[in-house]
Amino acid sequence: MASTRPLDKPSLLDTPETYQLPGYGRLAFLNGLFIGLAVAAGYWGPKLRQLADLPARYVYSGVVIAALLTVLLCTLVGWLTARLNKGVVTVLAWLGTAVSITLLFGYLPALTFNRLVWLNETAFRGLPVYPVPDRAAWWAFPIAGMLLIFVLFILALLQEIRLAWVYNQLGPRRRLSGRALLALLLPALLAGVGAYAMPDHMGNPPRQAMGFVYRGIETVRDYDGDLFALSQQAGFNYNALNGVRHQLAGPYTLLVGEVAPDGTIITVVALFDSGVWLQCQVYAGEGQAIYLSFCTDASRPYTDGFNTLLTGTPLPDDCPARCMPQINERWQAWLQARAPRFGDERPVFTHLGQQGSYVWMRAAAANGDYAIECLFSGLRQVQLQECVETPK
Repeated sequence: MASTRPLDKPSLLDTPETYQLPGYGRLAFLNGLFIGLAVAAGYWGPKLRQLADLPARYVYSGVVIAALLTVLLCTLVGWLTARLNKGVVTVLAWLGTAVSITLLFGYLPALTFNRLVWLNETAFRGLPVYPVPDRAAWWAFPIAGMLLIFVLFILALLQEIRLAWVYNQLGPRRRLSGRALLALLLPALLAGVGAYAMPDHMGNPPRQAMGFVYRGIETVRDYDGDLFALSQQAGFNYNALNGVRHQLAGPYTLLVGEVAPDGTIITVVALFDSGVWLQCQVYAGEGQAIYLSFCTDASRPYTDGFNTLLTGTPLPDDCPARCMPQINERWQAWLQARAPRFGDERPVFTHLGQQGSYVWMRAAAANGDYAIECLFSGLRQVQLQECVETPK
């Protein structure tokens, strides 16, 4: 009986040299590409939805680079392992890829964020504005991604069989038919589900915390009623912004200022174009933000407290002890030696910039004849790090 198979597409059943067949390399390339795209979309898709409406800077830097590297890595491994056609090599290569992806997702966003900030804002160069995760050992990330690792392991075991079946579903002239495309996409979707299930204990709470503050600001700025009653009705603590509710007008930018070492307290900073400078504290637990606690004027340690350090003027009565930045003896002596140059009037304090918990402030004499710039770190407890004199 005559075969009905197209003459230009040999069957994989006819030869053991599968990797040498025309068009097989293209299938291997697409297999890796689709897996990479599915993994990147499965893991980063929900994060992008959280970030989409937030007025925040640099938030997409780590996402884009990590996603691109994931797609490139999977595409290369998919194509190369199919060309080598060695079962053990295929399994080991995909296992290594899976572990590498979990580490990539865990570490790269922080590393990328820092370097992007250093590139764009040289005043913060070298500072760990976004701490690289250190609350978990490296092996914690592969453990969190065990489902993804298992799925890629199974797909690696079945790769040759899968691609053989897909090859026999190609249309005339080895074109990708609907059945062949579906056969490539379905396994990739499984990999995407594995990535979606991978928890993000490092990045998720800070993103959610920014979302809490964004929700609070956007609601309270347009609401004239009782915030306590609104909080009880909505099940969200809008009353956290009661003390600053009349300062929320105009555009603003959100950034994660500080995360407690145990991850349970996240400080989110809101920088308004009007000059208003707020910080909000959000409690977190079990890998997610839980409760917006309070929002307050963030400027007091850097203005009233800085003024006390510089001139010896007592803190205002309404400024708590935490308004006073910590300072070592060396820098205290440095400030005291320069205090006479500011004259008798209160210096003019200017917020120059902030990334993470690091803040640059400028203190200028009222007559404009002298100025210094100082770097502070920490938000819940502010500490002066260094100062420099600036030219007129």
